[in-house]
Amino acid sequence: PLKMMPIKQILNTANKLVKELESLGKNKVKGKLYEDAKKTLLIRLSGIADTLVSISGGKTKEISKKKVAAGIDLTERTIKELRKRIKTKVPKPEQEIEIRKPNPYVVFANLLFHGLARKLAEKNKDISLDVKKANLNILPSSFIAIVLLNTLLALILGLFIAVLFSFLSFKFTPLPTIHFASPSLLKIVFNIFLFPLFFVLITFVFSYYYPRLEALSRVNKIDDELPFVAMHMSAIVSSGVEPTRVFKLISETKEYKNFNVETKRIVNKINFYGYDLLTAIKETAKTTPSDKSRDLFNGIASVIATGGDLKDYLEKKASSLMLDYKLKRKKFVSVAGVYADIYTGLLITAPIIFGVILSMIAPLGGNIFGMNAESIAIIGLIIIIMFNIGFIIFLNTVQPAE
Repeated sequence: PLKMMPIKQILNTANKLVKELESLGKNKVKGKLYEDAKKTLLIRLSGIADTLVSISGGKTKEISKKKVAAGIDLTERTIKELRKRIKTKVPKPEQEIEIRKPNPYVVFANLLFHGLARKLAEKNKDISLDVKKANLNILPSSFIAIVLLNTLLALILGLFIAVLFSFLSFKFTPLPTIHFASPSLLKIVFNIFLFPLFFVLITFVFSYYYPRLEALSRVNKIDDELPFVAMHMSAIVSSGVEPTRVFKLISETKEYKNFNVETKRIVNKINFYGYDLLTAIKETAKTTPSDKSRDLFNGIASVIATGGDLKDYLEKKASSLMLDYKLKRKKFVSVAGVYADIYTGLLITAPIIFGVILSMIAPLGGNIFGMNAESIAIIGLIIIIMFNIGFIIFLNTVQPAE
């Protein structure tokens, strides 16, 4: 207790808190994180001020002699200002109740492929883990049903385009025209085989690996929030809040939209499933897509289990994560130039060369794999558009958050 400590030691502690407040004011991080940390320090400083007043019997003179030696200002006016700021009631935000309606597309996919999707989900356990890491909020069997429905629709679309390109001829010179053609049997078979296969493969691969792509995107977003989360947790723990309450407070903030998915899982496992704190943390660590957040959760669980200093661990972890965060941003700036060169070579220069070659071949006539130059140009245009979309998705996945 503070009353059992020497007055000089109490004043030194208060002096450190004042310095922490000053350094916090210089910090660029604002918002809820800044206000929570500031309020925590003010509460601790006010407690020290109350102790000094009670020790001195409410007399300011005795405190003044000690406070001058410590280099701080703890007058009764300062104490009243601290109490006034701390006791100011902040209106509690209204809780938002999220009501989700079933997606008609998911319902239709389950109606068609529920039995098959359920059997495939039971055999492939990795899909369940990928869906949880991606935070898709659907059952693994429903996800597989969506993949099967997407593949079926891609097959139908591929057959339609194959028939379209087989019996219709497109001319772009001198004016764009469409007229019926009399294709050979080889061309019909080739188109019916090529187009459906192309669309089915692209759709199936993208649909099947979408959870992993989404999980990879979440990894970068979570890693960008982790340094600030660790600092926030350290500030809360330093005020004496129990670890379970720490995760609840973090989950209620709106600054960490991606990391809060993991903290809400911990809170839900404790409140709804009856897990103890250590089990809830370890189970959540298994499903988080970020290796850094997994290390943070496992480290917190180990410190709590062994009775270590959680505040000291979080402070050191926050320092390490902040260093990684700064290095990551510097690295991305240098790598961005390489991405620009790749984009220029593959998606600007190559299409120009492709167009020049086609313009030279078109006057000569003839077909390539049963397709004329105009058909090849259309297919090439579709491929270029898809590569551009893929490149944009890739950049959004790997770039650090703002």
